[in-house]
Amino acid sequence: TVADPARVVLAVTAAIGDGDLFGAGADRTPLERLGAMLAGHDLLLVLDNCEHVVDAAARLAEHLLAAAPGVTILATSREPLAIAGETLVPLAPLGLDGPAAPAVALFTDRARAVRPGFVANDAVAGVCRELDGIPLAIELAAARLRSLTLGQLTERIGDRFGLLERGSRTSLPRHRTLRAVVDWSWDLLDDAERAVLRRLSVFPGGATVEAVTEVCAPEGDPVDLLAGLVDKSLLIMAETDQGVRYRMLETVREYAGERLDRSEEAGRVREAHAAYFLALAETAEPRLRGPAQLAWLARLDAEQGNLDAALGHALARGDHE
Repeated sequence: TVADPARVVLAVTAAIGDGDLFGAGADRTPLERLGAMLAGHDLLLVLDNCEHVVDAAARLAEHLLAAAPGVTILATSREPLAIAGETLVPLAPLGLDGPAAPAVALFTDRARAVRPGFVANDAVAGVCRELDGIPLAIELAAARLRSLTLGQLTERIGDRFGLLERGSRTSLPRHRTLRAVVDWSWDLLDDAERAVLRRLSVFPGGATVEAVTEVCAPEGDPVDLLAGLVDKSLLIMAETDQGVRYRMLETVREYAGERLDRSEEAGRVREAHAAYFLALAETAEPRLRGPAQLAWLARLDAEQGNLDAALGHALARGDHE
């Protein structure tokens, strides 16, 4: 709930319960007093949801770990604190495979809260897969069973942002709807990151650094921008036989696509995407009948989603050549 970075130290101090915050040692800064208070103690300090005050949280953590070696900090955030000694534990979306998949189990549990006796079937797995295994999205979808059948929910799940618009009254505003969650992450980006993210939405099959450079025309070093979006949990980096690729969860890609459509650059970016993959297809064509055939087939297979999208764009504009 702390929105002002200047209040992070005071919030932690208040939570720990220091009654002498403004007493002895008042000539020191609040951070120095907090470090002195915790020195010699063994404790776990949990900092939950740090991303909107990440710089202040990083300064707090770095000082406390030096001043109070017995303190261990567990921080949850959509991006790392990026300080010495930090160990990252990425949290992937819930598993989707098998009848006992965690995503299905969560949906079933929440569905039974609004519809006692609910029994999961294959449609539940489809809903969870459509929602990328995102826990909040799954909870919001299950809650819709108050007024929809599972079949109706399945028919409407393609409009995830419109469907999942009601959450708990007691949640923070940024956690009440699926759109609010992604809005929250979007608002924390700088202009260059937003530009790359919305342009990346034209890649249904993910993208290489080279493709991002050509199509997205990033305002800055593309590698640094992509790394920043990975750190902020908005892109997923995967190492493949063809090299490193970057992709988005479909929920994030749909949101970024909406942002692109509202911008003045949507047509230009889609034209650049189509031109890039036309050039790739033209380069590949003569090489599909030679010693490099298998390598090029693998590359085209990795780009199948992008090739389909480029072809669809060309046909939609009436370009049949």
